[in-house]
Amino acid sequence: MKTRLTAATLGLALLAMLTACGPSGPPVIPVQGKVTFGGVPWPKPATLDFTPTKPAPGMPGKTITTVAAADGSYLVQLPPGEYVISITCNEIEPSPDNPSTRKSYLPDRFAIGENRQKVTVPVDTKGTIDLTWDVPKE
Repeated sequence: MKTRLTAATLGLALLAMLTACGPSGPPVIPVQGKVTFGGVPWPKPATLDFTPTKPAPGMPGKTITTVAAADGSYLVQLPPGEYVISITCNEIEPSPDNPSTRKSYLPDRFAIGENRQKVTVPVDTKGTIDLTWDVPKE
């Protein structure tokens, strides 16, 4: 009897926590655009990681990833906050035995450095944020 009561209490507590967050979770804002590589589409699919640098109060602070289409267009749903965007597009994928075999198409300063694109998603945003940019090939 005690075990069933404890399980029921835990189940009700979990249900209360889930419904307190609402059915759809935190609010999200669509961010769309196009990222090109030297003015042209990417040679392979490019992965975009939107990493929060300053989440809005009460918003989750987790990285959201999307893959750009062949022409570089993308659409991602982001909770309000400030983000930095890291791009991964490998000419040679890393080997599980030797990660240093990876060869990226883009210079590190655009993939992981200070020249990464940034975006701010305000809490009161209505509609879609458009963000388009070009990464130079060098």
